[in-house]
Amino acid sequence: MGAFSNMDYELQNSEAAVSDAFTEDDAMDIHQWFRSEENWTIWTELRRLVCIKTYQPPAASTDMSNPFVGKTLVVTGKVEPYTRDGINAKIESLGAHAGSSVSSKTDYLICGENAGSKLAKAQELGIKILSPDEFFRMAGEGA
Repeated sequence: MGAFSNMDYELQNSEAAVSDAFTEDDAMDIHQWFRSEENWTIWTELRRLVCIKTYQPPAASTDMSNPFVGKTLVVTGKVEPYTRDGINAKIESLGAHAGSSVSSKTDYLICGENAGSKLAKAQELGIKILSPDEFFRMAGEGA
């Protein structure tokens, strides 16, 4: 039963991670599940077949010629073809911060279709307003 000694070693080494996420009863149930040779065989086969990678967010752009590096951009209205989360991820990928509201710390407002009150606030504060086409062109994507 060499698999059990290997399993015990792995479970002991992962005990700290398990103890923060589960109760003691949960940990015992997991341990008991792995004590079954059939379950251990299934686990071993799954680990051979499946590669679970740790999520790595996209690296921020290191192109210092990018005008958005270190800037705060806020989006108002619909910017096709992106969802709000998608355009915010695009902004972050350029080395900028995607803000949610217009303030004196905002550098650019990207103004899409059906812009809301953020547009008036940006105009009041003298913030540079970009159309989606201008934003994509400045980001190096052309239009």
